[in-house]
Amino acid sequence: MIPYVSPGGNNNFRLNSFPHQVLVGTSEGLFLLENRGERTDWGISSRWLSGCHVHAILIEPLSGMLFAGIQKGGILASNDFGETWERKEHGLTHADVYTLNCAVFEDRPLVYAGTEPPHLFVSEDLGKTWRDLDGLCSVPSAPNWHYPQPPNIGHVKQIVFEPRNPRTVYACIEQGALLRSRDGGASWEDLHGFYEDVHRLVILNSDPRKMYLACGDGVYYSKDGGTAWEKLTTRSSRVGYPDGLIVHPENEQLIFISGAATIPPTWVKYGTANSSVGRSRDGGRSWEFLNAGFPTNFTGNIEALSIVSWGSLYCLFAATTEGDILFSGDEGDTWTQIVAGLPSIAKRKHHLYLKGIRSVA
Repeated sequence: MIPYVSPGGNNNFRLNSFPHQVLVGTSEGLFLLENRGERTDWGISSRWLSGCHVHAILIEPLSGMLFAGIQKGGILASNDFGETWERKEHGLTHADVYTLNCAVFEDRPLVYAGTEPPHLFVSEDLGKTWRDLDGLCSVPSAPNWHYPQPPNIGHVKQIVFEPRNPRTVYACIEQGALLRSRDGGASWEDLHGFYEDVHRLVILNSDPRKMYLACGDGVYYSKDGGTAWEKLTTRSSRVGYPDGLIVHPENEQLIFISGAATIPPTWVKYGTANSSVGRSRDGGRSWEFLNAGFPTNFTGNIEALSIVSWGSLYCLFAATTEGDILFSGDEGDTWTQIVAGLPSIAKRKHHLYLKGIRSVA
């Protein structure tokens, strides 16, 4: 397995040793980074899909097939790790792909894709054909889903499976809902008790009733499967607009978040997203904010955050709207810029906000 860093998709990877390759999805293609010996010595090894805004990356573990979800470009897949690519769109009726994930059910790989407008598709044949799980759009909250920037259409931002039961699926809708299906996506229910600009969900491996949720106004925690939620941070927190969310797979009291200080429409007004990474060692009760080693005069946002763990060790990768890849091997205390000058790693709408900052500057 090769870990990856992208705005849409998985961000928690367990390997047998330190990662020597990392995939990065950008607004102008997919990049493969390789480690050259020292842990902070990385370089670009390959570039694929130039001109495509790669919002989501997925490596299906049983087949090893590499998928790329493209904004307004559908889904491309490679079974030879990037040497050749094939469109995988039969039955995919919406081509603006925001997120990808996969599960194994009864020894069969299932690949899921979330789009704008909010639809969830599943493939049981590694992308040859897709089926719209149209029950997603039948929940009571669906008429209220929207995104504040024109054309004001929401999207499926993340797809999550319950660790012990992949038939239980969650979908994060930005903006509008956290949805749960207990039958693999055939039928859905709304969950409530949080601000419904839903970015990212993490379900604990030790107890699937316990989960953390990053929303547009802070981080929430539930201990009863999403019936009730406790708010752990607010918009006045250092990361008032959390997007990235990670819980360490072995130490579930250790949580990382990333994101901007304020909501996106204010970034141009203030001339910066004022982004940071937060760390909690007590399950979100208290936070430290970690910017040591960030690029000088950094005004962009951290749009992707990934953790790679092996045994008791782990490292972090952060990717920014400025095209920087940051690495931390010391639990986030310090960061090293391992690659600079890539195309923006960003959700398309956020990338436009940051263009506004640069034009004002």
